[in-house]
Amino acid sequence: MAQRMSAEERRADLVDAAARAIVAHGLDGFRVRDVADEAGVSQPLVSTHFRSREELVLAAFVRSDERAMAAIDERMAAGGDARDRLRTLLLLLLDDAGDPEIALSWRLWQEVRRHPAPSEALRDAVSQREYAWIGRIAALLEEGMADGSVRPGIDPQRTALFLNAFVDGLCPAVRWSTVDLETATSLLDEALDERLG
Repeated sequence: MAQRMSAEERRADLVDAAARAIVAHGLDGFRVRDVADEAGVSQPLVSTHFRSREELVLAAFVRSDERAMAAIDERMAAGGDARDRLRTLLLLLLDDAGDPEIALSWRLWQEVRRHPAPSEALRDAVSQREYAWIGRIAALLEEGMADGSVRPGIDPQRTALFLNAFVDGLCPAVRWSTVDLETATSLLDEALDERLG
C-alpha cells in the first residue's frame, strides 16, 4: 500500500502539478481542474490547499524558479573559477541542456512575462526572482574580482543587470531558432570579454 503524503508533501506535489498545467494550458488557460487532473486528485483537494488560482500561480512560479536555480548551482559546482561558473550559469539560461527543471522554469517565466495584466502579487514575485538572479550574478562577479578571473573595478550590480538583460533578450531568439546556440554562445562570450576583461 502506498504511503500517504503529508500535508507539506501534498502541497508541494500540487505546486509541481500547477507548474506543468500552466505550461500545458497557458497562464490564462489553465484551470484548477487541470491541476487536479495533473496531480491525480480531486478538485476540492486542490482547493483545500490553495485558496485561489492566483496562489497556485505564485507558488508554482517561485518553486520552479528556485528549483532551476538549484539545478544551475549544482552544475556550476563542477568547478572552475568564478568567471567559468558565471559563464555556465548564463549558458544554462540560454539552453537548458536537457535539464527538465530549467526547461520548466524558463517556460513559466515566458508565461508570466507575457501576461497582459499581472496582479501586484505576481509582479512582486517576478521582481523578487529577477533580483535573486541578478544578485547571484553579482556575487559571482565579486568572486571573480577576488580570484582574478574578472578585471578589478567593475560595478558588480550594474554588470549583473546588463548580463541578465542581455541573456533575457537572447533567450527567446535561441528558443525560437532565430539565433542558433553557437552564435548565441559566441555573442555571450564577446559580451563577457568586453565587460569582464
